[in-house]
Amino acid sequence: LEQASKDLNIAWYTGRQEQVENSIYSMGDITALIPTEEVDICILEEPEHLNWYRAPGENWTTKFKHVIGIIHTNYFFYAQEQPAAFIRAPGMKLLCSWMCRCHCHRVI
Repeated sequence: LEQASKDLNIAWYTGRQEQVENSIYSMGDITALIPTEEVDICILEEPEHLNWYRAPGENWTTKFKHVIGIIHTNYFFYAQEQPAAFIRAPGMKLLCSWMCRCHCHRVI
């Protein structure tokens, strides 16, 4: 594990907070910040936040050999509390699922 911890690289990106939605969205092409020689496995925290307003650039699953997305937010639950929930909740669930599956090999 000592060598693995030396090889682990955590990268941060420029983002903006959307106060109305209480969410943080990326600014610019994050994949361009990662050198090609460092691509192998990528773990995306909240992949939907990284990709809702994604800048043009290389897709995560094209750049990395394996991409794992970790989802924390239950958008279906939030949408159930909104007006027109019977339409909004299933629609939000479907959109988030598509967004994460499009940019990740595996979603947790």
